[in-house]
Amino acid sequence: MELQPFQRDNYITQTEAAKAYKMSIAAFKALVAGLDAIERKNRIMGTYKVDIKYYLKADFLERLEMNKKKALGN
Repeated sequence: MELQPFQRDNYITQTEAAKAYKMSIAAFKALVAGLDAIERKNRIMGTYKVDIKYYLKADFLERLEMNKKKALGN
């Protein structure tokens, strides 16, 4: 079935979805690396900081898995 022009605007291919998924993983890794750098700096400086990295990781991975299931229709 041929897509109408208005449908093509909102249509995402499986390749584009895979690229977006990989980019979100890369962005998350960059975020964790940045948080690690902040943690190292704070350890060197001796300042106190609440470690939110683990909470962010759990929340992000949970949302990513939920979006993946939604995209696959499970």
